[in-house]
Amino acid sequence: TLANRLTRNNGSWRVEFPFPSTSCQACGHCKADPIRMWKTQGYRAVFVGNGVTDRCGAREASLTFAKDELKNWCDSQGIEAILFQSFTEVQQELQQRGWL
Repeated sequence: TLANRLTRNNGSWRVEFPFPSTSCQACGHCKADPIRMWKTQGYRAVFVGNGVTDRCGAREASLTFAKDELKNWCDSQGIEAILFQSFTEVQQELQQRGWL
């Protein structure tokens, strides 16, 4: 799992970024990094997100599913994104495309 960590130390919270990006200074862990890696290996990268921290991943994915703030941002940036409300909708779309 590639995720940031939230730890508690002496009554205060601390965010740790154990997987820093070499290509992006905007993120503690840039979600676009693994997407680019998989795409260079010939895979399609499907990304599902809803917020500010998902922008880099949405920009790099082969197919993006977005809702809430991310969908608005994708629309404003001209990034094609399919609106979704549940993972069932994502699954159905991927099945219709023959990707599952």
